[in-house]
Amino acid sequence: MAIIKPNGTLSGRVGELVYQYQKGMLTVRQRPASYRDKKTEVQLAQRDKMKAAQQLYRIVKEAVRGCFEFKKTNQRDCDCFMSANILELGIVAQGTLPTLGCRFEDCHAVCDIIQEDWKEGDVLRFVRVENDKVKIEDKIINSPLQDKIEETVEEDGFYCWIHIRQGRKYTHVSTQKLCQNTPKTLPQVGSASTLPPL
Repeated sequence: MAIIKPNGTLSGRVGELVYQYQKGMLTVRQRPASYRDKKTEVQLAQRDKMKAAQQLYRIVKEAVRGCFEFKKTNQRDCDCFMSANILELGIVAQGTLPTLGCRFEDCHAVCDIIQEDWKEGDVLRFVRVENDKVKIEDKIINSPLQDKIEETVEEDGFYCWIHIRQGRKYTHVSTQKLCQNTPKTLPQVGSASTLPPL
């Protein structure tokens, strides 16, 4: 059954036609006549990757908004996130700025600041994922006076720092991956396991 939304857009099935929006454009396709699911090991592994990436996106979607520098016009953050996380689970930002290191000392997440990499007005975003909830803390760095910045963290939480620079036309970001405050890490792509509870 198709649904007409208040803004006049159409999505769903009407007879043998399926209407949907992909990358901001309305597409129409014919409903498949038959479908055979072979459920091969490769298919099942790919479905596990998609499921883990979707689960992670539901948790971190507020933190990753605008954190994909190479996003095409009308492309959603979700699409960029899924593309990046199919290859390597845990990517929360992709861009051209230098990647920031995240290490743990005692009960603190530490980010080293290289002063030459920063310009006035740059933002340092700290992403904290603890107990299935995400918290975002943005700090404007006008002139870095410190060599490192620390945040108190919990054990078994996932964390990262993102460098964000607003340009004239685009937002520039550093490519960042969530790190866990224990020896454990996010599952690698290709493993049959799903994302651990965040």
